Amino acid sequence: DAANFPYWFKIINLLGCEPNQSRPLPVLVLLNERANQAFKMPYDPEAAKTDFPQINVLERRVNFAQKDDRLEGLPRAIRTILCRELSHLPLKIPAFWNAVRRELYDLRSGKNYIDFNEFKAICVKHGIAETDETQMNDLSQLLHDLGVILHFQELTLRDFIVLNPEWAVNAVYEVLRHKEVEEHQGRFDKEMLQRVWTDCQFTPFEQSHLLNLMLKDGLEVCFKAKENNREIYIAPQLLPERRPPELPWPPQGALLRYTFQYPFMPKGIIGRLIVRLHEHLETRDGKKLVWEKGMVIDNQDDCRALVEETEDVKTGLKLIKIEVSGPTPEERRYALRDITQALNNIHKESFANLKFEQKLPCCCSICIKSDDPNFFDLSILKTRKKPSIECTKSEDDVLVQDLFDGVFADEHKIKKSTQQSDTIRKLVAEDMLSEALDALLKHVPANVENDVIILQGQLNKLERGERLNIGESPDKGRARIANSILEILTQASI
Repeated sequence: DAANFPYWFKIINLLGCEPNQSRPLPVLVLLNERANQAFKMPYDPEAAKTDFPQINVLERRVNFAQKDDRLEGLPRAIRTILCRELSHLPLKIPAFWNAVRRELYDLRSGKNYIDFNEFKAICVKHGIAETDETQMNDLSQLLHDLGVILHFQELTLRDFIVLNPEWAVNAVYEVLRHKEVEEHQGRFDKEMLQRVWTDCQFTPFEQSHLLNLMLKDGLEVCFKAKENNREIYIAPQLLPERRPPELPWPPQGALLRYTFQYPFMPKGIIGRLIVRLHEHLETRDGKKLVWEKGMVIDNQDDCRALVEETEDVKTGLKLIKIEVSGPTPEERRYALRDITQALNNIHKESFANLKFEQKLPCCCSICIKSDDPNFFDLSILKTRKKPSIECTKSEDDVLVQDLFDGVFADEHKIKKSTQQSDTIRKLVAEDMLSEALDALLKHVPANVENDVIILQGQLNKLERGERLNIGESPDKGRARIANSILEILTQASI
């Protein structure tokens, strides 16, 4: 869609560019002529250079209705970009890896998927030792990353290697765009799913694995839920856009507010957050309190939270607003921490270069009673050299530490505890890294929290069977994470 060019430039800049890349990333823009008239793209090349200095837009004019030199030269132009313009290409791999890739590509003309034993046989045929599953897994991960195949290595999907990724994508869209699913606003059960896929000639085996694919962590297409004593699946992107009009919010009592502000927000972040927190969705009148742009969640500490994507009416910037109610300030802070941790994990895992600001509410005598308090940028508070800052609404000075204490759980104030350190070190020694990271997150100062969240994301990938680095075995990955935990313990003086 030509009208979405600015959006796609932002997406390319976000997902394709690195902060310190040596040269601009080439982006090929095709200008297709229609009826011998050049189709004008609604973007300014000079503005694109200014707004996206890390992108080099390469324009090429073609006419897809005519087989002329311009069209026939297009593949050559693409090869030139891949071989000369991308700093990380060409990628050097063993020759027999490429032989495996070619055979898998040829197989897709006759079948859409194979199992791991078939993949293993192909690897052995082209020179990989039968016992070297580490190399096979590395090759599988590389081919998955390149889009040649679709293969997730956790238990439910390890034996399902999709040779034709488009086949799997189309299968998912058959569900999401089906009239019956749309009429139920993104809610469907297994019977409905079976009807859709059976009509499309998918076998029971394929249906089972495609459903596992839709439920997979990281893809977050849908989640399992229970409504009115029925097991169903919910696809957030098909839910009603606005919150239910009868939603009982705000509740009585104090609210803890927190906001994420985005200069540019990729589509789907709130949907991913809904999937990650779906086990805590509140149920009212037999249905989950969830809509396309938000949700209400509750937890075991009698806390409830409204999490919603919205827009700043003054600046037009996208926001994710969080409001937490609960019995005590401490319980509200812990509930907020769980939500912000889940959202930050999405940022780290899928949008490493995403720019956003976290905003803390003012706690002055005016703002603490207001439904519209002043907010401070967390980045400014972290680097502020003075102990206080002025509220723009009351003009009162408030202590920066009071702002932190009002939002962050008590662990942000803990600097040292021998007992806590011993517990975490014991968990690391017993290879209980997930528990060690959970404990560490409760006791690190605010400036180290993101480092722990990154390690949690890496460990989650390892436990799902994904490789973090080519050539790094799962054992090496766990050992590196364990060493990082111990380093953080020492640096943070816990």
